[in-house]
Amino acid sequence: MPQVFRPAVVLALRRLWRLHGLRFPLVAVHRVIWFLSRTAFGPRRFTWGGRNLRYFLHPFLMDTERCVEVPIARDFLEGQPPDAVLEVGNVLSTYQGVSHRVLDLYEQATGVVNEDAADFAWTERFDRIVCLSTVEHVGRDEPVQDPEKAERALRNLRRHLTPDGQLLVTFPLGYHPQLDQALASGRLGELSCIYLRRMSRWNSWTETDARSARGAQFGSPYPCGNVVAVLRLTHLDSALIDPLRGDPFHGDPFHGDPFHGDPVHGDPFHGDLED
Repeated sequence: MPQVFRPAVVLALRRLWRLHGLRFPLVAVHRVIWFLSRTAFGPRRFTWGGRNLRYFLHPFLMDTERCVEVPIARDFLEGQPPDAVLEVGNVLSTYQGVSHRVLDLYEQATGVVNEDAADFAWTERFDRIVCLSTVEHVGRDEPVQDPEKAERALRNLRRHLTPDGQLLVTFPLGYHPQLDQALASGRLGELSCIYLRRMSRWNSWTETDARSARGAQFGSPYPCGNVVAVLRLTHLDSALIDPLRGDPFHGDPFHGDPFHGDPVHGDPFHGDLED
């Protein structure tokens, strides 16, 4: 078994046992059959921001947005040294070995720092911060409800970026109404936002526009997220327009977006795909 899958297998088997008890063997067999069918007959790749990425498929992780979030995050972090990366929410270590720093308020694990994303204050600054389907739980799935805490957390994460750093955030629409409204109103200050919509029982996804994404429900018609927002944000100070570098929110029409590559060719992280 590839090493990258071992953490996911162990975690999934434990969850299945807790959920299904003695029915666990039947459920496990069903999921393996589904996985083999999905691998053989379902779509293998999806398009995001002009990039063609391979779905992340696993027999015990079939019905969630992780199948697109994990490959997007891997693409985002490609080539980054571990000390330049911060992950908020202990997600990627479930599916692969990681050596970057991880911030998670509740999860106890080796290498995970238990601090609150909304108010931690470190001297370190990071070139890449990634937060996969975590921010929607901030201030919502906590003992003290605080609908505005998720926005404060995102502002705090932006403060921990280097001047040219990037923050990648994903969250499912319909789970945290206040966060959805903040995104719709422009309060999050995102550099870009791409919406992905789940299209079938095969857990296939496609890009959609903001108008079509509006009103998406969590858990309907498919389990978990049905529309996922994928945001890119910069350091708070980068919101100021530098006339010599172009507008970082809209790109320099002559030289491309100075933060995110060539908009003509659509690579959000690595520049021109044709090089």
